[in-house]
Amino acid sequence: MAKKEVTKHPTGLSITRNNYKFTFAWKIGDKDYKDGQKLEYRLKIDGKWRKWHDISIKATTKSKTHECDVNYYKPYKNNCLNEIEFRVKGNRDKYTTGSGKNKKTHNPTWSEFKKATKSFKLYKPNKPTLTETFEDEFWNKVVFSWETSVDNTNHNPFHNVYYQTALIKEGDKLDWTKISKVSAGANGSMEFIENTNTLALGSYTRWFRVWSVGMGGESDAVTKKHVFAEPYTPKNIKVSSSKRAIGYDVIVQWEVSQSATRPIDKVIVQYAIATPDAGMLPYNPSWTDAVTAKDTSGKDKAKFIVDQTLGFDEVLYVRVLAQHDTEHSQSVSSPVIVEKGELSKPTDLSIEKDDKTFNITISADNESDVGNSYLEVFWRNDKKAKEKLIGIIPHGVKERTFKCDDWSKLKSMQVGVRARADSTSRGSMFSDFTWTNWTIPVTEETSGATGNAPTNITVAKTSVPTRVLVSWKYTWDKATGMQITWADSQEAWSSTQQPSSYDVETKVAKWNIDGLEVGKKWYIRLRQIWDNEGTKVYSNWSNIVSIDLADIPDTPVAPSNLKVESSQNLEEVVLTWKNEWDGIDGAEISWATDPNAWISTNAPETFSVDTVAERWIVAGLETGNTWHFRVRSKKDDIFSPYSEIVSLDYSSVPEKPILLLTESVIDISGTTTATWGYSTTDESLQQYAEICLATIDGNGVTYGDVIVHATTMQSATLSAADLGWQYGETYALCVRVVSSSGLVSEWSDPVLVSIAEQLTCEITQVSLAQKTIEEDEDTHETRTVEALVEMPMTITVTGAGETGITSVAIERAQSYSLERPDENEFNGFEGETVFDFSQAGEAQITITNEMLSGFLDDGAQYRIVASVRDSMGRIATVTRPFEVHWTHQAVMPIAEVEMNTEDIYAIIDIKKPEGAAEGDVVDIYRLSADKPVLIVKGGEFDTQYVDPYPTIGEYGGHRIVYRTANGDYITEDNTLAWVDMGEDEGDTLDIDYAILDFGGERIMLHYNVDAEHSWDKDFKETHYLGGSVEGDWNAAVGRSGSISSVAITLLDSDTIRSIRRLAVYTGACNVRTKDGSNFWANVDVKEQRSHENEYIVPQFSFDVTRVDPVGLDGVKYVDFLKGTFRMLDENGDALMDENGNYLYGVFESDEEQE
Repeated sequence: MAKKEVTKHPTGLSITRNNYKFTFAWKIGDKDYKDGQKLEYRLKIDGKWRKWHDISIKATTKSKTHECDVNYYKPYKNNCLNEIEFRVKGNRDKYTTGSGKNKKTHNPTWSEFKKATKSFKLYKPNKPTLTETFEDEFWNKVVFSWETSVDNTNHNPFHNVYYQTALIKEGDKLDWTKISKVSAGANGSMEFIENTNTLALGSYTRWFRVWSVGMGGESDAVTKKHVFAEPYTPKNIKVSSSKRAIGYDVIVQWEVSQSATRPIDKVIVQYAIATPDAGMLPYNPSWTDAVTAKDTSGKDKAKFIVDQTLGFDEVLYVRVLAQHDTEHSQSVSSPVIVEKGELSKPTDLSIEKDDKTFNITISADNESDVGNSYLEVFWRNDKKAKEKLIGIIPHGVKERTFKCDDWSKLKSMQVGVRARADSTSRGSMFSDFTWTNWTIPVTEETSGATGNAPTNITVAKTSVPTRVLVSWKYTWDKATGMQITWADSQEAWSSTQQPSSYDVETKVAKWNIDGLEVGKKWYIRLRQIWDNEGTKVYSNWSNIVSIDLADIPDTPVAPSNLKVESSQNLEEVVLTWKNEWDGIDGAEISWATDPNAWISTNAPETFSVDTVAERWIVAGLETGNTWHFRVRSKKDDIFSPYSEIVSLDYSSVPEKPILLLTESVIDISGTTTATWGYSTTDESLQQYAEICLATIDGNGVTYGDVIVHATTMQSATLSAADLGWQYGETYALCVRVVSSSGLVSEWSDPVLVSIAEQLTCEITQVSLAQKTIEEDEDTHETRTVEALVEMPMTITVTGAGETGITSVAIERAQSYSLERPDENEFNGFEGETVFDFSQAGEAQITITNEMLSGFLDDGAQYRIVASVRDSMGRIATVTRPFEVHWTHQAVMPIAEVEMNTEDIYAIIDIKKPEGAAEGDVVDIYRLSADKPVLIVKGGEFDTQYVDPYPTIGEYGGHRIVYRTANGDYITEDNTLAWVDMGEDEGDTLDIDYAILDFGGERIMLHYNVDAEHSWDKDFKETHYLGGSVEGDWNAAVGRSGSISSVAITLLDSDTIRSIRRLAVYTGACNVRTKDGSNFWANVDVKEQRSHENEYIVPQFSFDVTRVDPVGLDGVKYVDFLKGTFRMLDENGDALMDENGNYLYGVFESDEEQE
């Protein structure tokens, strides 16, 4: 039974979407479908395929539009359209070939649906982008804006967006299922102005979410919120400070909590120098931001410098602010006192006294502006006596009367006033004293009188060996004190040797004399003193009394006058002192950084001096500290008391650092690393560093906000995004360092960092045209697209500048399976890159057919992918879709074939058809049992070509393909522009033997030929720029075979000699067998001998392995006449001209070769 002829199936299937309309398009795969076409489609809804539906079409229809009922899908009903698929088949009309007795009638059957099926998947719409904008000007206003990427032709159909919103109080639960949704367009915004009365009641959050919906489903929801609330108040504020040459180093520590409903955007530490009010709070302060930071969990700390000093009535305060949004939503801690200045000194002091009541009335002006300041009033009987508080003058009161002690027996007294203001947390503030004194009048009887000598003088030893107690009795009523004198010689009062003397200026009856040397006898003499209005009047001398200290033990005495000075050598100091203890044999020097080391467990370092000295060098001191020193004397392993402590600040200010940046220009998403050095002569370490923003103008450099706090590291990474830097802006940065000794360097010289302009990529020119496409020939519905209509194609992309790299690629936007002349299925897949090119700069790019790595098929969809890359490595990309609709399309080719059966070659005569245009060409493929093989590329019209190796048998023939200058082989009727020449056209070679062509020789195997074929079936995998595609098993990837024949020695000697030459031939051989195979191969020859009757019969077998041809086999007939075999070089490789065409020579007979 004869095999039925099947109509070639439609090819080039595509589906395009225009909102809810889907256009099915295809191309005629055979000569015609005049006997009819059938079109069906089906839908996949909610993951399940529904049944096929017929669409009535004409025999000539090549596109049809179907509109889906939008009301059946989301958002109107809860159905999702996942995929739409169509299939089409055609039936070629009955036709005849041949004539006369060779006339044949063909009745093709319908093509198969399964070979012409195309689907279009649908997905949920693109998720909107949502932004929240808070305007500082209106603290109760927030705007939510959304944008949705919508394309009515892509795989993500869009219908509308929904949004929901709610204002939720702190503690209440948000339940979206109970909130109504509102429909809106793809792009929009909603403004909310909240009621301030409501917001004043606590923390409220405005929630907003939005999502998109289409027939393919619903996108994920995008949610944003804005919290209207004051943060929790910072608490547990602790401060410490130390004085600088000018100003203070301040450390502030605090705690503050935050939550989702009480967020903190930033924490600001502020300071102010102000006059306190009555509650010791700052009055009308001007706060200065010292440190701004992101809040971190737990305790936070900040250190900063205040380079101002305090004046009278001024206090340095700090406070901590937690801020959200603006200053309208911030919480502020109570001010904390850091340092206090002096109060203003009282003025205009006057006193009125009453000698009878011993009352005094004080009048004074309180000059302090501190709100709770008052005046303290003190009384004393002379300027060296301890003052006694007798009362206060409240704030706002000028005069008040106070009761004093009986002053009748005094000769003078003083009254002092000072201002005072009290703080519960940080102590009190004081002014200096203002004193006034007056003298009590002296009566006439006593003026100028001289008193008698004091009596009852005694002297006694005390528990301190070098101290004695002297006592006496006054004999003069006007005496106000006693003069005590002493010497180790009784003759001191009557010689040039003066005794030691001390005036006791209070009227006491005993006194200690300190510092007497033991082992001696001491002599003491007294006289009374009367202070007569500043003039001292003395009584007569007492008798001399004595005390013998010879039997007192030797008591150690501490060294005195200890001093410390820095040395010329680093880490050394010089100590000097005076030894006060006689007979010592050494000393002990001790030192520490802690002044309390001598009374703590952290003992000082010590060094023993084993000689009598009053100067010593202490070495090995660590710089960057304040060192404290003491000395004590030593005698016979007994130590004296320690001297007083002396100190030396052994630290120095760090040198001005130099700031360096790893990158001076960065992207908005990039970073740069700041590094600096640390150097100081005191060898202290860096405690921390600060980087600030600076402003440079005609007045110099102004140092602004600190943006980075580093600890001991001398580097920090700066993120442009985290710092809020903007495109195209330049920022000046400075750094300063603080040593572990608390000293601060100068700010470094400013260093600039620029944020690069935003990198953009734009296709500014492309040779595309607006083209209107009819999608349905019955309804005449159309759509307008950007189309490529002719080659070459030009594209201009801007954004790379002169030094950047511009890249342009063309990719398939949708799979497009089109029948190829070589029947290759390794292309047409979505994402396939058909062009890829890169260049420096922005010059126009011209694309020719020769530059393509794939096909630009008529009716197919593509996208231009353009990108630019700058010197920073940043990449910006833009895409632009387009379709191919050639203005000039192919026409059906015309050809005639004549088979030369004697010399076995085919002559193909190409005719120029009507409609051919300049640049159009033909390609000729040889047909065989294998896939078609290109033998002539870019052939000319009205030219004869020769195929030297036509295929044997029914599978032979040639395919003549018309190809335009644009590379298109589709006619304007959407049919394939090629014809297959075969038996009906005289393009057949009917012989009953196999042929091997090699190196100018031909072997014809006539006898007992047995051909077997086997194929190494490798799984087909296509690699191309941009990806790979996997397909079906391919029977012709790796091919091998065998041919065997028996040759009779006497009759086939010529053939035997040719076979033996083939055995040593190293080149490729063309193999043709009677089963229709035709390919180039490596041939291995095996020979065996056997005896049949009286003859020795050689038997040959050939192992054949297919190889790819090096060039094209076809040649122009005029060139073919010059030779009839392919010429080879000495290595057996085919010779070709500069255009890739083979060179041919003339066959030689066996006799000529010999």
